[in-house]
Amino acid sequence: MILVGKKIGINGEGICYDHKVPVFVDELLPNEKAEIAIDVDYGRYKVGHIVKLLSYSPNRIKPICPHYFKCGGCSLMHVKYQEQLNIKKSLAVEALNKYASYDASKWPIVGSIKELGYRNATKLQVKTIKNQTIAGFYQKGTNSIFKLDKCLIHNEELEKKRKIVIELVNKYHLKDYKDKNGLRGIFLRVLDGSEVCFVGGIDKLPINMVKELIVEGIEVIDLSVVKRKNSIEFFGDNLIHLNKPYLDINFEGIDSILSTKSFFQLNELQAAKLYNIAISFLDDEEIDLAVEAYSGVGLISMLMKDKAKRLIGIEIVEEAVKDAKRIAENNGISNIQYLCDDAAKALKDIASKEKIDLLIVDPPRSGLDDNMIEIIKKSKIDKILYISCNPVTLAKNIKNLAYEVEKMTFVDMFPQTAHVETVVQLVRKKPDTYIDITVDMDELDLTSS
Repeated sequence: MILVGKKIGINGEGICYDHKVPVFVDELLPNEKAEIAIDVDYGRYKVGHIVKLLSYSPNRIKPICPHYFKCGGCSLMHVKYQEQLNIKKSLAVEALNKYASYDASKWPIVGSIKELGYRNATKLQVKTIKNQTIAGFYQKGTNSIFKLDKCLIHNEELEKKRKIVIELVNKYHLKDYKDKNGLRGIFLRVLDGSEVCFVGGIDKLPINMVKELIVEGIEVIDLSVVKRKNSIEFFGDNLIHLNKPYLDINFEGIDSILSTKSFFQLNELQAAKLYNIAISFLDDEEIDLAVEAYSGVGLISMLMKDKAKRLIGIEIVEEAVKDAKRIAENNGISNIQYLCDDAAKALKDIASKEKIDLLIVDPPRSGLDDNMIEIIKKSKIDKILYISCNPVTLAKNIKNLAYEVEKMTFVDMFPQTAHVETVVQLVRKKPDTYIDITVDMDELDLTSS
């Protein structure tokens, strides 16, 4: 059938319509006419693919990556970068309008410093084929792993280390996870230093392989032991250090350490821009107490150390909290306290004892859960600095909070994909401008948090 692209979906796919039924088609751009074959008909919507393009958008370019059409890592590499920014902003504006009835079209989007070569970490899947072990990504829409020759969004040093690691995996005859003793995956991260974590059933590496990894400049070498074959988690429960236990990095003047399981932004240059925008929102306000929920290794609160008299970070991942405490101590930062706890439970406890002037949240893609939202509303915190990686959950959270938008900026952290980050400052509405539907904090059920 012949269809015309109408818009881009949240995953970067094209959307067209067959008699008012949406059809999702990868790589189709708005206003492009194409012959489309339907792959799956779900009734309410369909999924298809391009058989032949009959007209071309002026925003279409040839993808530079040879893996693009089979790899699911990028979704907009066939689009000029300025148009990528337009698409990202329009997706965020649409989500905020649809779910929060808020018009965000006046706010700017900030492009990435680098369009390629920005990513500092990767998680590779492992497969042994005819005695050769390959590491790559799942082919788009399948469980099949294809051999990765080169990833253009990886930074140059990450690509160099990836090739070295795979060569050594084969030199020392490491196999995949078929017998529960092999590899399931490999985690690599390159910042100021380099680290590798081999994930699977192995609890040791050949000593000469470890020595060669160290000679190649890989400082952190870990094994993550997976005991459950069908686990959906990338890392296993146990972590074995074969060399140095963490990376030393310097981020925006803060000397930091980073354990393997601790989260760090994949585009550190753009992360610095993101955090500086967030800090600039605060101007010269006087803040007695700021709380950062989902604080990770605490870099946001540390960057804000001069904005508040006291800060408290809350993070449920124990390794990240340990890192945060070490980083604060190593940098002589004495006005920040880090708690290892569930964000909602800890916030409830803090708010019951003292007034919180500013709440900083950078939640996962699922956003703030219902308990967290109710506690925030009952806590009567003056301002919220919300950093979001998902415009849909951000919009739903804004709708449910008794706060209004004061400032907002969209930031492109991941060029060649449809993902966009949003920084927003929310201020609490005056009591006479909304109906208070909050409940007593002691009645909240926190068991599901």
